[in-house]
Amino acid sequence: MATVRNNIYMNYALAQAINSDPVANQIFQTLLESSSLSGWALAKTTNASPEEIDQALNMLVKHGVIGSQGTGLEAFYYVTAQGYQLRSSALA
Repeated sequence: MATVRNNIYMNYALAQAINSDPVANQIFQTLLESSSLSGWALAKTTNASPEEIDQALNMLVKHGVIGSQGTGLEAFYYVTAQGYQLRSSALA
């Protein structure tokens, strides 16, 4: 039971972190609507600087809600199973 409670708390905390960062939130929502996109394509969907985008991508990858094939804006990014689970449990 404690594990379920911990997962719910972690999902809630992660959802709050994503929702409080407009760049990360926009990137996550954009990736949910597509199969995968490059960092540069994601940059075009925001009005943020490349540094802000890179920081948001790193945060999302670090928390496991998106994955990447490569690093930085040159990489391709996609939503992981954990990201879809987060969407259905906390962001929906």
